[in-house]
Amino acid sequence: MRLAPGIDFSSGALGHNLSVATGIALGARMSGRDYRTFVVTGAGPTSDAMNIEPLGERFASFGWHVEEIDGNDVEALTAAFDALPDPLAGKPVCLIARTRKGRGVTMMEESPQAWHLGLLEPDQRDAVLLEIKERLS
Repeated sequence: MRLAPGIDFSSGALGHNLSVATGIALGARMSGRDYRTFVVTGAGPTSDAMNIEPLGERFASFGWHVEEIDGNDVEALTAAFDALPDPLAGKPVCLIARTRKGRGVTMMEESPQAWHLGLLEPDQRDAVLLEIKERLS
């Protein structure tokens, strides 16, 4: 959060993000500030520990506006953010971006758990950059 402007809070698996963002959003409302508050959260395969599906229906049952998209599709993400309802519509929005960890890098897609907090060795970095450049050309 200290490296990217606009990132006001970051947390690990402790689950603080939604409650902190709620406080930030309420603080903005109380002080008359005009900005949106976003929470980005993620998890590994949660169904191994507890089934949280159907996630979208769960949020909708609490009055949220829900959209589900392919989170690895940058154009779909951009379109979803551009199409967000007006903040004054009175409903919180849940954008469920279904992603695949390591998408676009073969060695990461094949072993996603190893890359949850993984670091690239120099030779791996070169191979990853080569794969990405080849796909983009």
